[in-house]
Amino acid sequence: MQNRFRMVNGVHGLRTMFGINYALYEKIETEDVERTRDVYRQILGNAIGKAPKDKIFKKYIEIELQMGNIDRCRKLYERYLEWSPENCYAWSKYAELERSLAETERARAIFELAISQPALDMPELLWKCIRRTRGNFELHVVT
Repeated sequence: MQNRFRMVNGVHGLRTMFGINYALYEKIETEDVERTRDVYRQILGNAIGKAPKDKIFKKYIEIELQMGNIDRCRKLYERYLEWSPENCYAWSKYAELERSLAETERARAIFELAISQPALDMPELLWKCIRRTRGNFELHVVT
């Protein structure tokens, strides 16, 4: 598998497309779900490492969530937010994940970290999400 990825030395996007097509091939030809998951993980992990984009993070988190890998989702959200700390969508989705797992303290801590960021791209989205959960916990806003 590694050698097949090295064959394409062009633009990163071309390698990603090639990798996704290879993953689809694995899924169709071999019907090996685990192998297909591993290929997707490698492709998306490499893409995040070389050229992170919102769409890649979202897709990778979605796949891991479907597989029930909560710890990996948490790590991906952490990397996502390290890369884009102003991203209210990512902050709110991360907190919603924790809330859906009944991890209210984690969700509260995520919201507190989010509102302490020096700049946010869509604060109204974040506040809307916080209002939906207000009955579950109180935020400690540092001013």
